[in-house]
Amino acid sequence: MNLRLGASLVESSGKSVTRRLRPISAILRNRKAAFGAAVLLIFVLIALLAPLLAPGDPNQFVGRPRQAPSAAFPLGTTGQGQDVLKQMIWGTRTSVTIGIIAGLATTALGVGIGMAAGYFGGFADELISLVINIFLVVPGLPLLVTLAAFLPSGPGTIVFVLAFTGWAWPARVLRSLTLSLREKDFVFAAVVAGESSARIILVEILPNMMSIVAATFFNAVIYAIVAEAGLEFL
Repeated sequence: MNLRLGASLVESSGKSVTRRLRPISAILRNRKAAFGAAVLLIFVLIALLAPLLAPGDPNQFVGRPRQAPSAAFPLGTTGQGQDVLKQMIWGTRTSVTIGIIAGLATTALGVGIGMAAGYFGGFADELISLVINIFLVVPGLPLLVTLAAFLPSGPGTIVFVLAFTGWAWPARVLRSLTLSLREKDFVFAAVVAGESSARIILVEILPNMMSIVAATFFNAVIYAIVAEAGLEFL
């Protein structure tokens, strides 16, 4: 009995490990996905190792303004005499951090609002769809600049503005998928079994959309990094 129980535990743990490693093996088998993951890993490592790769204050004046690239300054200096390479390395940390946090916030808002609209339907769906359409019609960049101008400056404001202006498109996509999945037999079975709406959405429907959610997250991170750079420039 004990041997049988131990064998079943080993088998279940093996299946659990295999299930966790499946996305990694899928990425490694795809050359484009593996290349993208490698590039992302490089930028994350640069962000984490910024104090070691470029020690010191990146805003420190180190030489004459607008120097050409040289051995001392591989990317030259800025108009204020700052090392461009050091600023780029430290800027990677800020961009990656803001991109990931804003991507998580945007994805969470899009998933929550879109799935709620698609699952409950009725008046809630119509109201949420109206709000989504309004956000999709309003030009993104002017809204970003306007909100950033009236709010206190800082990373928190940038994350809030990016999440506030970027959730509509993923919400619309996930709403459409939820409308399709809620008509499946396994959802009807969960309803008949008396499961709550939150459990049906999170346990029954959401796992079937994880590929779309992952793609939404990566797109949101890219959008956040580009938009953050644009806002900083403006």
